[in-house]
Amino acid sequence: MKKMKLVWLSMAIIGTVVSFAACGDKGGSSDGGNDSFEEGILDDEPEGDDNVPEADEEVAFGAGVAAEYPISSAMQSQLDALDSNYKKVNWQVAYAPADNDAIIVSETKYNYEGRNHLVVAYTNLSDAGVKISFEGYAENTGGEVVFDILEDNVEIGPQNTIARDYLLNEAEPSGEIKWNSFTVEASSEEYIPFEITSELKKDNSENYYIESIIDSETRLEYGADKGYGFVLDNLGNIIVGGEEFLNNKVEFNIKSFGGEEVDVVYYVNGYKVNW
Repeated sequence: MKKMKLVWLSMAIIGTVVSFAACGDKGGSSDGGNDSFEEGILDDEPEGDDNVPEADEEVAFGAGVAAEYPISSAMQSQLDALDSNYKKVNWQVAYAPADNDAIIVSETKYNYEGRNHLVVAYTNLSDAGVKISFEGYAENTGGEVVFDILEDNVEIGPQNTIARDYLLNEAEPSGEIKWNSFTVEASSEEYIPFEITSELKKDNSENYYIESIIDSETRLEYGADKGYGFVLDNLGNIIVGGEEFLNNKVEFNIKSFGGEEVDVVYYVNGYKVNW
């Protein structure tokens, strides 16, 4: 009888060790495996439960940063009410960093000629000009930091959007930006209404470029901020983009967009010249 008890005890121990090892492998790492194991013990969930995500399950673009900085219902209403070129772009994620009630950060990505780009837009929902300073680190799909995002005292007028096009080359952006700091302050500049009209044209070499005309009641100052223009497909996805080169023009060394129906947007910030 004693020998039988020892045999059954040994088999139970082996079964327990195998069970622990299976839980550790399921998470894809030792940490993930421990979490899965502990949740299984606490919740008494059977192995293979439908609520447990698979290790290779695709994570939505920017899911983490959207969950960390959710948009309030009031800010969402303001965002929906915007009458601007912001809405032309199919932004993949939008959120409100730094517990503020003025700035929305929106992100999307595109790949042109094998090079990955992360486009980040900053939208001021308030009725007054603001200036923002921020420090963040963009990650690739592997969770590695691939681009530093740092700027100080960036001006944005009321209900205006500015954008940045960050070239990541081979690194595929995940939409996750770790914001170390993000501050919003009142602007000391005088903002007046202005309108932007943009058009896709061809130069003498048959290369496309975006030309934008900015109309206001008086001369505007743009500070150190340059404009960014983007060509969009018929779903609002960015095909290609770039920074203003001269006189509100964004030039592309492109002669065709493959017969696609395209649209354009141009984002820039301007305020009244006081000298």
